[in-house]
Amino acid sequence: MREGHIYRVDEQTDTLTEDQVLRHWQQFESSDRKEIQQFVTEKVFEKIKLDDIPKDATVVDCTWVRKFKRMPNGELAPKSRLCARGFLDTRSTTATRLSQRLVVSVAATHLFDLASWDVSGAFMKGLSFRQVQEALRRKGIPSPRRIVVIVPPPNVWRHLGEISPEFWIPEDQYHLHGLICLKPTYGLSDAPLAWQLCLHEELAASGGHQSSLDENMWIFKHPDGAIEGVITTHVDDLAVCANRTFLNKQHKILSDRFGRITQQEPPFNHCGCRYTQLPNKGGYKIDQEEFTAALKTIEISNTKDPNRLLEPGEVTKLRSILGGSLWLTSTRLDLVSDVGVIQSRITKATVANFMLANSIVKKSKDAAVQGHWNYLQTLPQGHQVEAGGGP
Repeated sequence: MREGHIYRVDEQTDTLTEDQVLRHWQQFESSDRKEIQQFVTEKVFEKIKLDDIPKDATVVDCTWVRKFKRMPNGELAPKSRLCARGFLDTRSTTATRLSQRLVVSVAATHLFDLASWDVSGAFMKGLSFRQVQEALRRKGIPSPRRIVVIVPPPNVWRHLGEISPEFWIPEDQYHLHGLICLKPTYGLSDAPLAWQLCLHEELAASGGHQSSLDENMWIFKHPDGAIEGVITTHVDDLAVCANRTFLNKQHKILSDRFGRITQQEPPFNHCGCRYTQLPNKGGYKIDQEEFTAALKTIEISNTKDPNRLLEPGEVTKLRSILGGSLWLTSTRLDLVSDVGVIQSRITKATVANFMLANSIVKKSKDAAVQGHWNYLQTLPQGHQVEAGGGP
């Protein structure tokens, strides 16, 4: 966990080291500028001298998180994210797995179109600190006044000064200034909540009804009560099923409010799964074949005694295998029992448990087994969700 490798499968999209960033500096120089431009456009913060910071303000530093993002066509594109450090998000703004499955089921049973929407720079388009406080007050939830000042990396000031004269300061004075946040931004615990409140207000205003079972699932209905569309919100990734007219209408409403929203139609990746429409509108398939191909077994020494308790370092490796295998159970129902059994023994795991974990990875990659169980399929007939080809 210290090195950021635990549970990682797609190493091509890992956070890059400084040496790796330098090798691709021109690409990330443009990516950094694009990120900073969004902050200026959305009026996320203002310049302030550190000597003028209010006494009740919270001061945190910032860091760049740079990686390559896999695009829908499979290519890798540079992506930079400026994140405040020191605040962990404790609020879930993600749709449940059941809600995500229901979107696909409704799409198949009602012959709706299915799409995935991604809101660009979502957290910058949420409510301000004051608006969050007011929105929570209306819900009967007390919220303290928030004043946050971030101290960014030096190159941020260079970009800001080139984008807008109001942010320009001499290079020898970078260390004397900070940025006071007008809105919660990446890294602040308020950011997911601010974005969720803003997005949900817009969905409600456009006629959506929030599910009683999942606050991140919204149902839209005709006046006669028939379902017109369903939307799940998974932070800034939205899964949508609806007829084409409603799909285009709702996309325009949200685009007018939040700016550019990327739309993908099957086949596309959403929350780690691949969504594909079957021929002749025969339903939809959800699989994790790319994730499965990237899973790896891990070897340990001294495996002669299957009852030997694992060393701490070996337990960490076991947790890594289980982390990947557990994510795969989203579509591979045949692995649920095996993974669950090993998880229950993690505190007193043995060599035999470690070998069983490796065998789960091998089983997931087995072409014969995979062809029997490698996806969830939603059919239009009978309103059912089945494990593809499984008994």
